[in-house]
Amino acid sequence: MSDLEGQAPSVDAGKSQLARVYARAFVAVAQKSGDFEPVSREFHSLVFDVLQKSPGFLRLIHSPRTSSHEKIQLVQRVFGGRVSPTVLQFLQTIISHNRFDCLNEIALLVRERVHELQGRVRVQVRTAEQLDDTLRKRIVEVLNKAIQKEVVLEESVDPELLGGLVVRVGDQVIDGSVRHRLEQIRQDAVRRARQEIQVQSERFAAV
Repeated sequence: MSDLEGQAPSVDAGKSQLARVYARAFVAVAQKSGDFEPVSREFHSLVFDVLQKSPGFLRLIHSPRTSSHEKIQLVQRVFGGRVSPTVLQFLQTIISHNRFDCLNEIALLVRERVHELQGRVRVQVRTAEQLDDTLRKRIVEVLNKAIQKEVVLEESVDPELLGGLVVRVGDQVIDGSVRHRLEQIRQDAVRRARQEIQVQSERFAAV
């Protein structure tokens, strides 16, 4: 048994479970609306492209001095007629249940659920340098074959990462053979880049 097994669930674990319940409820309502994918994209964009860039609005929503009724009125005033009825009603629902603190996680889980229903899987790839198109394509091909689903690649750059690449597929563990293959692809790309630099340097020197 690991050190974590047998321990009582943490508050964060409970919050994550609650966020998952709300995410599935949102997807179910979006499916019934007939605009499943557009509504889901709209919700994700609202959370991360609009709300996260509106600190003043978020302070009011999270303030204990603002009543739930006032918060719902604020959402109606700001977003009424600007977002779909499904998204607006969902925002009002989580406010009325005092669960706005779960919003970011709900939005991420909604996106994961959309991918799941469409036979796709989100894969996070972290590298020390930005991937070029060729390397990105080869990584996707290997992951598609290994996971047997269409891969939606999410890239991040971490300059402090000392070589290699970090790949995360939800809660799945990528087996050693796949990790080895991906690392080979990365090393091949690095070698090709160095060879190209060498060739260009020699041409320059010859001029």
